[in-house]
Amino acid sequence: MDYLTVSAPHGADADVLAGIAARGLVDEQRRGERLRTGHMFEYDIARAGSWEFAQGRDGVFVRAGGHEAEIWGRALLHVAHKCSRIDYCVTAQASDALLNPVPATMRDLRERYQDDPMQDAIQRYAGLKRDRGISIGKRTSPYYARIYDKTLESRGRYPRGCWRWEIELKRHASAFELAEYHVDPRRVDLAGALVARHFARWGVETPASAGPSIRMAKQIRRESDAQRALNWLARQVRPTIDWLFEIGYGDDVRRVLFSDLGITDEVA
Repeated sequence: MDYLTVSAPHGADADVLAGIAARGLVDEQRRGERLRTGHMFEYDIARAGSWEFAQGRDGVFVRAGGHEAEIWGRALLHVAHKCSRIDYCVTAQASDALLNPVPATMRDLRERYQDDPMQDAIQRYAGLKRDRGISIGKRTSPYYARIYDKTLESRGRYPRGCWRWEIELKRHASAFELAEYHVDPRRVDLAGALVARHFARWGVETPASAGPSIRMAKQIRRESDAQRALNWLARQVRPTIDWLFEIGYGDDVRRVLFSDLGITDEVA
């Protein structure tokens, strides 16, 4: 599971959703993510890292993404009254890092749907280099799929040769998935089979397993807000400070940091 948006009206189930989201938001801040709050459409919203929580007159909704969705998806679905979006994905590392499933899939789909309105819904995945990703379906449709170079999309966080097959379910598709989960919660452990089944709608094969999903042991996360800030300090600020010390302005740098900005020696 790669992404999940659920909601519930005020009550015991909403309280459980709020408790899970609160824990997620706190954990993200401990990992160095910045907490952002706001107000939109009569909802108070809090975001940090892969979590978002909103509370308003009609109830609460929670969003979780990436590894957090995989960890907490079952608990969230268990108490959710509505699921407005759920994504499943399979990430496979090709034995040959140059193996690219996109051109052949694009060619096959456009040939099969050349006289069908579906032709317009087969597009290059926006934001990636040509032939490194394909999207199937419209972004607003209940079923939207992507195949893309995860190594490229993640800017190298995923190992070389990683490709992702991803299905995004919304509206009646996500509502059906929630209903199916309540009947048999074990289905979310068969993410590979779910991805394969949905891609089969368009006659596209995937490397998905029909058995329990195989997860990568290592958590692959994006850089936290704190890490990006540290990178910016090292890249943009430190050279300037080094230069000021070099030309004899060290005392002025100390004054700005420890007096004007109020940074104490203990904090430094």
